[in-house]
Amino acid sequence: MRLLLALLCCAASQAQAATVFKCVDAAGKVTFTQQQCPEQSALHDVVRANNPTPSGSGQPTEMAPRPGSQREALRREFDQLVDDMRAPARQSAQSVNVVGGDKPCSTGMSERDERTAVVRKQAVQGMTRQQIESMYGKPDNTTTANGELNYRYWNDQARTYTSVRFDQNGCSNWVYQSRDK
Repeated sequence: MRLLLALLCCAASQAQAATVFKCVDAAGKVTFTQQQCPEQSALHDVVRANNPTPSGSGQPTEMAPRPGSQREALRREFDQLVDDMRAPARQSAQSVNVVGGDKPCSTGMSERDERTAVVRKQAVQGMTRQQIESMYGKPDNTTTANGELNYRYWNDQARTYTSVRFDQNGCSNWVYQSRDK
């Protein structure tokens, strides 16, 4: 009975083993394949490869895609879709004419100084509504007068406030920060 069990185990392990050909070209490059050796390569050795699954049973797991496999075909298709999506952006980027700069608002500060002001929550004339809202969030009070939008933010339990007025382009044209008395 034990002998029969041992023979069955050996037969099962041999069924998972594969024949692999070791091919070497003139430059000494080694290639392992299950088909015939590539051109300019000579058969150097025949190897029996046994790569059981980690648990010892079940289906083997493919460690890398085979050339021409479905995974490679899907990857090529994905890369082509990405290239197709980027093509209109490349074409439109070549045909865009920028007039008057790329920023509708200007603080007169360098980008670095603007970022520093935003981090320190210091509103500056010329900042955009998006910059102001990124510092303070939505305003506590909003009013409109003469086509200009005014934001008011209460600070320190309503003892101090920051008031910012925006023009029609969304650029701050007036900033006031009260001081605690």
